[in-house]
Amino acid sequence: MKILRAIGGFFVKIGRWIANTAWIQPLLIVGGIFGVIFSIPYIKTAIENAQIDNTDYDYKYYTSKALDLSENGKARKLFTYLSENDQENINKEFGEKFFVSFIKKDCASCKECVEGWKYFNSNFKKLTDESKNTFKLYTIVVDKKDPKDDEKYLSENLFLPEVGKEFFDQLTGRYAEEDEYALYKHNSSIKTTYKSQLEKLTNATDKIGDGLDTPLTFMYDYSKVAADPNYFNVSGVTAVFYNYVDLIQDGVEKNRVTKAQLLSDCWTYKGDFNPDLDAVD
Repeated sequence: MKILRAIGGFFVKIGRWIANTAWIQPLLIVGGIFGVIFSIPYIKTAIENAQIDNTDYDYKYYTSKALDLSENGKARKLFTYLSENDQENINKEFGEKFFVSFIKKDCASCKECVEGWKYFNSNFKKLTDESKNTFKLYTIVVDKKDPKDDEKYLSENLFLPEVGKEFFDQLTGRYAEEDEYALYKHNSSIKTTYKSQLEKLTNATDKIGDGLDTPLTFMYDYSKVAADPNYFNVSGVTAVFYNYVDLIQDGVEKNRVTKAQLLSDCWTYKGDFNPDLDAVD
């Protein structure tokens, strides 16, 4: 207690000295004013940091997986390889099995799909029971403008004859009509809708950023397991769908778990993605 009294007495003496010393008071006032002035930038920064975070994290998730759309970018390479059926280079640069999803910035359906992608990624091994493969999702931001020409979308380059037009023609024709496993087998009305949406791919070379329905997703698989005649006997693009959330069966809650489960069924060819099943009308 004596120590506390001594400390208190010291500060009392300092206070009396300031109060009785005329010249020190203006000095303290001026020092306080300059202290406030010098603190303004730091106060401003603190206020700005405390403001609401307006980051679009769904869009950020997609852009973190986006393929470069420049002339020599990876998107152009991928669709050139797909048009040429260049399996070796696809496997080398992109992997033997992956999803590709076309998305737009302000697309509500694209945002609806994000939590399923994230949960599938985080729980990939548990949902697929696979230890060798890894989750791969590549995205194409179709409404990204060309920085040199704001009237042009960078994704238009993917539909040039020398790049991916042949691949998209095949996607429209072959996968919309012939391969039963390629389109999600839900019912005939959805398949008809998908066919009309896919047909836009060959007619949307102008202003594709506006004209393409999103999200459009396809799965590519050239793994030895999938191509094995005694297993799935499928290869190349093995599934095509738009907003996969709409494909979850009626009566099932559409949450991150059920969304991820549908993606897992696609990846592992189970449920309605089993190529041996007859299409459901």
